Amino acid sequence: MISNDTNKGASPIIGVILLVAVFTGVVILLSFNLFSSNIGVVSESMDADISFNTVEEGVSVQIHQNENINKLYVKYEDGRTKEIDINSTSSQEVNFGPGRYDLIGVNNSNERLLNTNYVDNLLEIDVEEFASTNEELSYDINTNINEDDISAYDWDFDNGESSTESNPTNTYTNDGIFTTELIITLDNNEKISTSIDIIVDSSTAKSSEPDDKEEVHDNLDGDGTTETPYIIMDDHDLQSIVVDLDANYELGQNINASKTEQWNNGDGFKPIGDSESEFTGEINGNGYSINGLTINRQNTSYIGLIGYSNNAKINDIILTNVDITGQSEVGGLIGYNKNSTIVKSNVAGNIFGEGKFRLGGLIGYNKDNSKIYNSYSSASVKGNNNNLGGLIGKNEDSVVNKSFSTSNIHGENDNNLGGLIGANSLNSKINNSYSQSDITGINNTYVGGLIGYNEDGSVMNTYSASIINAEGTKGGLIGKNDDIISSSYWNKEISKSILIGNNTGEETNNEGLETVKMQGESAQKNMNVFDFENTWMIVTNPNDDYPELQN
Repeated sequence: MISNDTNKGASPIIGVILLVAVFTGVVILLSFNLFSSNIGVVSESMDADISFNTVEEGVSVQIHQNENINKLYVKYEDGRTKEIDINSTSSQEVNFGPGRYDLIGVNNSNERLLNTNYVDNLLEIDVEEFASTNEELSYDINTNINEDDISAYDWDFDNGESSTESNPTNTYTNDGIFTTELIITLDNNEKISTSIDIIVDSSTAKSSEPDDKEEVHDNLDGDGTTETPYIIMDDHDLQSIVVDLDANYELGQNINASKTEQWNNGDGFKPIGDSESEFTGEINGNGYSINGLTINRQNTSYIGLIGYSNNAKINDIILTNVDITGQSEVGGLIGYNKNSTIVKSNVAGNIFGEGKFRLGGLIGYNKDNSKIYNSYSSASVKGNNNNLGGLIGKNEDSVVNKSFSTSNIHGENDNNLGGLIGANSLNSKINNSYSQSDITGINNTYVGGLIGYNEDGSVMNTYSASIINAEGTKGGLIGKNDDIISSSYWNKEISKSILIGNNTGEETNNEGLETVKMQGESAQKNMNVFDFENTWMIVTNPNDDYPELQN
């Protein structure tokens, strides 16, 4: 039996003549085989079970059973042949390209055409079918046609561009569905065509950094003024901000930055601004998110979406699933921030600091009259830095208001470790803020549910419901206080700590409470110094929980 799973080719014609003669009740059956073949006519049956199927560039032959075939070979339409090992049960391929293939068996010098298969021309376009605007696409072809037989390539990319190269590139600047068509011409003037649809979406992540940031920036909508800021539509646009650090920008949609881990030989996204070229412009996120931003620069300081900012304004930026590693002055949003205003911004993901200075979920180092309003971090923050906080590593001569942290924080050999802020100094002010962080670590100096070390600053109308499992001088609210703490609460039940680990400053009207007294409607009764009419709100749905800040 010769099997052909592709149902192509001609099978032998078997003639059976049934002669029935009835002589004294006896039935006689006579049978014989006739073989239709372009090789010849043989009188002896060839008994074998052989699979004969097409593959991409030819045919495959597999012998399952062979009783009396002495030789087996495949003959291509141009006369080339290849013998099949009749002692092997493995699949054997014969790849001469598109065309006709005959399977021929030999028995006692008699040849018989067992089967025929036809391999069609294969021509496919190999390219990313989902792309982003301004992303350079590289085109390859997948074919079983010998390249030496191809005399011409004719590409049409459906965006007004074309090419005659064998492996061209193309870039789309607009969203849409584009049909790329390819026609190849063979030496015999035969033409073969194929096509593929490419979906271009500006929100699609790009697998490599922009080759020319200036060109990308030149193509941004807007002019960078306050009235008509530049519009950021994708990850390349976002990276191009480094071209003009003094301009105004806004996000036009959610940004997919999930492939930035592949950029710059694994270093990832290049932070916007550094100590020599500060970011001094404005970015308005418009409530859109930047997802999957990756920075892997463990030997570099000033690391974050923005590395170094001065007199900047950042509003409504949402960073999700970040993976950021740097040396010192590391934050999810900003590494080093001075004299700038941050409003309604937040970070989620992983933040790592390899150096010895400042590390925070939102900002590493916040200083020089900076203002942080209505912002928060839910990031995982880990490092060996000497000021590590869930929201800010070190806050210096600045204001934090109506902000919070629900971060997971792990610090080793840190001087100051805090659920919200590592260190607060130089007359900084923390108001109407809280921490519900999970704090762990070893060999720390000062550890606080809200602030590690309040060196020179006021803390008012705050609370901590942080879990603390870290070594060092611990306080449910403050690890060490040298200034003023007032009108604040801490969960003495889960922190297992007193209000302040080491207090050399002032503290008034502060109280430690059990969990049940800080949640649901009980919070308004027991945390009565808070303004539940204008600033705070109780949480009862779906379950009782700690107070939250009003928008």
